[in-house]
Amino acid sequence: MKNAMPISSLATSKGLVGGPFGSSLVGNDYELAGVPVIRGTNLGFGKYLGGSFVYVSEEKVARDLARNTAVPGDIVFTQRGTLGQVALVDDSGSSEYVVSQSQMRLRVDPEIASAGFVYYACTSMRFLKQISDNAISTGVPHINLGILGRLTIPLPSLETQNGIAEVLGALDDKIAANSKLLETLDDYFMSRAREFATAPHASSVKLNDLVREMIAGDWGQDHQSELFSESVSCVRGADIPNLQAGGLGKMPIRYIKSASLKRRQVKPEDLVLEMSGGSPTQSTGRVFIATSSMLSRLQTPMISSNFCRVIRLEGENLSFYIYSILRSSWLSGEFFQYENGTTGIKNLGFADYCLGKEVALPSPDEFQAFNEMADRVFTMSQTLGEESSRLRATRDALLPQLMSGKLRVKDAEKSLAGVL
Repeated sequence: MKNAMPISSLATSKGLVGGPFGSSLVGNDYELAGVPVIRGTNLGFGKYLGGSFVYVSEEKVARDLARNTAVPGDIVFTQRGTLGQVALVDDSGSSEYVVSQSQMRLRVDPEIASAGFVYYACTSMRFLKQISDNAISTGVPHINLGILGRLTIPLPSLETQNGIAEVLGALDDKIAANSKLLETLDDYFMSRAREFATAPHASSVKLNDLVREMIAGDWGQDHQSELFSESVSCVRGADIPNLQAGGLGKMPIRYIKSASLKRRQVKPEDLVLEMSGGSPTQSTGRVFIATSSMLSRLQTPMISSNFCRVIRLEGENLSFYIYSILRSSWLSGEFFQYENGTTGIKNLGFADYCLGKEVALPSPDEFQAFNEMADRVFTMSQTLGEESSRLRATRDALLPQLMSGKLRVKDAEKSLAGVL
């Protein structure tokens, strides 16, 4: 597709802006309500913003931040840190946002381009390579408004732009709908788990007594020699949310000895717990349960990274129940008191948690009822996760073909007839 245009040429007057200067927006400005602030933690959720927001007062915005705002239809880019993140501001949340210091905002001129099309063009491998090639590597990798403005995207007719945005948007809308259903299923499961855990039970034990084995993870070295010929999928903390949602993601492939694989392979009903946050700002404690259906979908065996641990329980039919307890501890923030490390990477003192955690033991009949409920929920989640994975793969395959002009919008629509 010809007619490549720089990002700056697509913006309205004063439509390409960065975040405020550091002194204009500091932590003390944040409040419990008001105008939400878009930070790096709000990107990376797909097409739209996500995650938890912090807020500033409307008075603060009017006084100091009026030129650093974003509204529905704007596109937000990460300026430093995890470069390549981009998101559309949709109309389902606030009518106005503040862009933080590490983000940049593009307001597209609708007479020139479709914001939806521009978003997709800026997620393409061609555009991401431009970011990588032009990033300033001194200190934290970053770009600036000048660099972003010079990067180019293909620009077909507005009619074609709108058609491409609609085709790819239909896939993303279905993925988003599945994500909402997955959230509902998770809320239902955790609600039932809380009811179950607080009901009268026959006895209780220390969680430590139910953990048979803690299996260390892989150090992350890729060995290519004959001695390390077994290929495995390695789970990192970053993969856990996707695995919880029934997807598989793109776990890295490692190569280990056969003896190591035999000892460290994740088996059905094992729990994998994040033991290290990976950075000073990232907490620990995310967990998932490795179901038989999940493991059967992988092309290779699964092991955990060295930042996680595989937890194997003593006895049968405990996994869903203990998973719910560990997930509750993470959701409630209970794990925070067992973390160590302040300026460095946070680590979870799981042994201390186990030694002090009292676990109520239901009767066999109660366990059966709980496991039947959990099996239904996880089966539905798995189905939704698998469908979303296929939809993402379809979208990612169509995007470069449509952007290059090798695939016409009408042909793409026909190919999706049996998908959506």
